[in-house]
Amino acid sequence: MKKILLLPIFGLLLTTGCVREKIAPEMRSGITMDRKAQRIGDSSLTLQLVGSRDKIAGQKEHITFRLKNEGPAPVTLPDWRTEALDNLVVECQVWFPGTEIPDDALWLTISEPPETSPTRYPLTLDPENLVTIDVPLDFIESLRISPGAERRYFIRARLQLDSAEAASPVAAFTVRNR
Repeated sequence: MKKILLLPIFGLLLTTGCVREKIAPEMRSGITMDRKAQRIGDSSLTLQLVGSRDKIAGQKEHITFRLKNEGPAPVTLPDWRTEALDNLVVECQVWFPGTEIPDDALWLTISEPPETSPTRYPLTLDPENLVTIDVPLDFIESLRISPGAERRYFIRARLQLDSAEAASPVAAFTVRNR
């Protein structure tokens, strides 16, 4: 009798212990880059600061960069990250009174791509087309400035892609009290 009861239990252990359930990988749109994208030829991409450069201390603020194809042919960036901000490294520094140019030793990174490999889509910019990228300036929300005073900052950005290079010229913005 004991043998008869053990036989179904043994059979159940054999069938469940040997079967490995396959779990389908999570479905995602886009592609992940496992290797470096090839460098595109001489592209005519420009990166510039656009929009308002006057910011208010104590408020949520952002600044906008524009990536534009100034050339006569379409440009495809195969390693463009789905979150536009993840394609830039943005650096900032205080513009001290009396300073004419920024000090290379004082740049602070305020936004940079994540280290993990995010999903990417190829981005094609036809001639004269552009993409805008909003960069949050989180530090301004906690910034306090005396009434009537202001602080000025240098800012610059560059593409963080394997396929293309573009860097903005150094620009400036001002933060004032309400």
